This record gives sequence, C-alpha cells and structure tokens, in this order.
Amino acid sequence: MNEYPIIGIVAARGSGKTLTMTALASAYASAGMNVYANYNLYGIPYEHIEFNDIVDYPEYIHDGVIFIDEAHIGTDAYAFFSKRVKGITKFSTQTRKRHLIFIYSTQVFTQVAKRLRDLTDYIIYCQEMRVKGIIALSIHDRNPDDSFIHSRILDGRSFFENYDTDEIIELK
Repeated sequence: MNEYPIIGIVAARGSGKTLTMTALASAYASAGMNVYANYNLYGIPYEHIEFNDIVDYPEYIHDGVIFIDEAHIGTDAYAFFSKRVKGITKFSTQTRKRHLIFIYSTQVFTQVAKRLRDLTDYIIYCQEMRVKGIIALSIHDRNPDDSFIHSRILDGRSFFENYDTDEIIELK
C-alpha cells in the first residue's frame, strides 16, 4: 500500500463527491495534517490552491493532503499536451516525495488526463442514498485490476456547513 496514495472520487453530479472530500478534509485536519484545496472550506483549517499552483509546484505544498474538486476541468483528457495538464501530471508523480496524499473528484473518470488516471491508486465511487447527505462509498484498488476493497456509509450531514455545494470551480 502506498503511504501517499492518489485517490479519485467518481460519481454523477450531485452524488456527494465534494461532501465526501470535505468529510475527509475535516478528518485529516483534525489529525493535524496540512490540508490544501481548490474549493472553499469553512471551519476547517486549509490553504486555498488553484490548478496553476499545482503546475508551479510551490515549495509550501508538502506534508499533507491535497483536495482537487472537479479535476477534469484542470486535467482535461483532451488537453493532455497543455502546459497545465503536463504540470499537474508531473506534480502527481512527485507527491510521495513531498509526503502528500492527492485526492481529486470528477464526474467522469475518463475525462481526467490518462497520466493522472494511470497514477491513481484508488477510486471511491459515491452514491447518495435516499436521505440527503448519506453517501454510499465503494472503494476500489486501481492496481492492478480495479478490484473491490471495501464499502461504507458516510453520514455527511454534519459537513454541509463546511462547503458550498454551488461553488463554481474555474481555471485560474
């Protein structure tokens, strides 16, 4: 098992991807880890970053967890030759050396650049249950054969106040 994995959270729009990331960000922050995110977190200590911050690979991003919401925007599979996508995938190959866990969300896994998909260690699929904020998580190992590892239910209702589900993620 990789101590600093790359994890993709995949689900349809409105299925709890950002809610799941926010619950994880809260847990990591509570454990004393540095949290970096490209979306706004409220009541959780974190450093705000943008896609281009990752491309530039600044020294201050280390020893923690990076949360990238809507990763397909910054790592578009059709823009795989762009400086941004190349930079983000290069950064992804170096996260272990900076002691970083890298967690990203996307609506469609194949819209994320192939290099990042190939580096992804685990995929978490989300499905919102009948009660808003209750998310069924299915965790899969991407190496070697996308095999099922574990499932669990996340009660994310207490994390609604920690993020804005309507926040627009843009390239900056």
